[in-house]
Amino acid sequence: MQLSRLLLGGLALALCAAFTFHRPVPSSPVAYSGQIMPAFHVKDLAKAKRWYADVLGFEVVYDLAEQGWCELATPSKDAKLGLSQNPETRGSCEGFVSFGVKDMVAAKAQLVKHQVALEGDVVEIPTVVKLLYFRDPDANQLMFFQALDPAAKPAEAGGR
Repeated sequence: MQLSRLLLGGLALALCAAFTFHRPVPSSPVAYSGQIMPAFHVKDLAKAKRWYADVLGFEVVYDLAEQGWCELATPSKDAKLGLSQNPETRGSCEGFVSFGVKDMVAAKAQLVKHQVALEGDVVEIPTVVKLLYFRDPDANQLMFFQALDPAAKPAEAGGR
């Protein structure tokens, strides 16, 4: 059941990513800026800022420490991540934030180097996407995804 949930979520994400750049922007009753900023509650804001900088390479671009809030720049031009201090937080449970990567092997190695809690191994949907779920220190679930070239041959078993 868990594997099918992971595969379906990853497939949906990969299809959305693949078609995002090739479809017209839908009309909307709201004038969106194009920016996106998911946010997580974290127990210790200073510790979380260090973790996101050291492990994922994010940079604090707005810090309102006295209010328990900061915003981190991500490698995606118009995507930031907000962190809100809440000592009672229990993590994001079912929701997660996904970050596209160019090299899953290198991305996983970075997580392993920092002893990050992985949610299983890399899952590959041949010619579509590679997925790797993991958690930050406050149990918020994150995911790396690597879109695969549909013209490429599927990876051999164990060659993740």
